[in-house]
Order: sequence, then C-alpha cells, then structure tokens
Amino acid sequence: MTVRVNKPAINVREELADLRKPTGIAGEAMLRAETPQEQQALIGVGRRNFFINGGFAVDQRNDGAEHTKSGSSYNITGLDRWGIYYDTTKIQQKVVTIGTQTKYACRFTSGASSNTNRLYCFTKIESGSAYFSGQTAMLSFWARSNTFKRGSLEFRYYNTAESVEHSSCGLFDQPDFYTDWHYYQIPVVFEEDEDGVSHDRYLFLKFGANTADVSASDWMEIADVQLELGKVATPFEHRSYGEELALCQRYYEEVPFGRITGYHTGTVRAGFQWKVNKRATPTVTFSSSVLSTGASVTLAPSGPTTYGMSINASASVASSGIQSQISIDAEL
Repeated sequence: MTVRVNKPAINVREELADLRKPTGIAGEAMLRAETPQEQQALIGVGRRNFFINGGFAVDQRNDGAEHTKSGSSYNITGLDRWGIYYDTTKIQQKVVTIGTQTKYACRFTSGASSNTNRLYCFTKIESGSAYFSGQTAMLSFWARSNTFKRGSLEFRYYNTAESVEHSSCGLFDQPDFYTDWHYYQIPVVFEEDEDGVSHDRYLFLKFGANTADVSASDWMEIADVQLELGKVATPFEHRSYGEELALCQRYYEEVPFGRITGYHTGTVRAGFQWKVNKRATPTVTFSSSVLSTGASVTLAPSGPTTYGMSINASASVASSGIQSQISIDAEL
C-alpha cells in the first residue's frame, strides 16, 4: 500500500530570515569588525599591558644614548622602567624596522672582562604579585639577537628590600632567539603568593639569553613587550607618549632647574613640586650647579615627600638665579 503525503510549499528565503538571531546594532558592529583592535575598541577592554614603557619610547636618563652599567645591582638606570644588572653591560634605546613598521626597541649588550656571558635586562611591576598570584597571563614581544641564543626568562616575587620570595614563580616555556625578528606569545601560569597585597611587593621579570650561548659584546633587542591577564595575547597596547611618560614619572623624573632666587649671599629656600606624585619618598640628586654669575652654589634637598620638596641654596656671592639638573628617583 502506498501512502502519499503532501507538504505545503515553503519560501526558503523567509525561513532563513526567521532563523537569524537578533544581534542589535552593537552585535552587528562586532560581527562586521575586521580586526581584534576594532572589537577591543567596541567593547572597551581598557588597559591591558602591565608593563610600563614596554614600547621603549621613554628614555629620560639617557635620551637615546648608550648607557654602561657601573657596578652590579637591580637598580634601574637604563631606559625608563628597564634595567641591566652586571657591571660593564650596556643598554640603549634603538629605532628599528619590523616588517613595514618603525618601532622603538631596547638593546642590551654583554659586558667585558669578568662580566662577559651576562646578557639580560629586567623590569618590575608594582604590586605585581597581587595582580598575578595564581593567575594565567600571556607574555608577548618581538625579539632578535646578533647570533642564535637559547632564551632565559624568569619571573620572581620580590619586596622593596629585594629579598627573594620565590626563585621562580611561574611556569612557562623558554624561547630561542634568532638573528631576524620573531614574534613570541608565551603563556605563564603564576604560583600563589600568600603574603597579601602591598605596594612594596612587586613582580620581577628577568629577560635574556642562556649564558653558555653569549660572548663578549653580544646583544639582544626586544620590542612591544606586553604582559596581560588571560589566555590570549592581544595586539600590543599603544599608549600616547604623554601618558607613558607620566606613568614613568611616578618612579623617576629628571628636570632642569632655573629658579630665580633674588640677590642673596646666604642660604635661601625655594619650593619645588614634582610633575607627577611619586610612588614613595624619592632620592633627590643635583648635578653640578651654577649661579647666573657663573660661580658655584651648594644645593640641598629639604624634606622631600611624594609630591615635592624644598631646596636650600647656599652661595658666597650674590646672584639672581640658579641653574641645575635634578634627578628624582623613587624606583622599586
């Protein structure tokens, strides 16, 4: 027995239209976005990169000149927020071309004599242990070297006294570095830090090459260095130079000083306010100072705070003005 079933005709176009999910104006915009940057702008993801000056545009101390480290310490004396450890090693801001793009990069170079085979730079993230404790993050960057090198990355939790809390506080793969530019995306799983939240605790990143593969005067360059929470590396976050400079000045500021003091032969005092409030009470250093007459003058900071200080100026001859360079250092 044959059974025939007749179905009413359907309009395929109408049925497909009914199946479309309503997305609204915002959803349509997200679907039409052609790049991750466009999608990020639409949803307002905000600031992502925890590194300050990861694009290496700011160099208050050296203004692009090569800096040679004197002594061995974890004090930052190179590009803003980036330092080198060993005596005679060098660091410099460079302008490089990656693909078709011109970028700033950080070059660090192995030293001489007893400190050959030492090739790495470092940076510190204030309160970084509080942000990254027990979290997964992505480290991304461009890098190249003058010769092939086995990479060496190390994350540590530190405090301002620089006592080591963990010899290594993250799980991640070590990269290899090549003579041409390579882009790296490295997931990092951080250990728990049980010491709580404190501005005096920070996350330390040591970034360089295996010493067995390094010879005297070898160098590496890095660019667009970014550390962000999550499991996906997003494009490098570009901040304006003014914004990046202000972030750097929380830790270090270098300014010319040419304040009129009047005709005095004794000690006079002038107030001075930092451009940006500092992380902590800073160390203040004056360069060689002269009066408008060309004679020398003695300058001394008085009561420096996170927002400013007074300056005591002593001279043996009368003058109408003082010229000096002032370095204000509140680095971790």
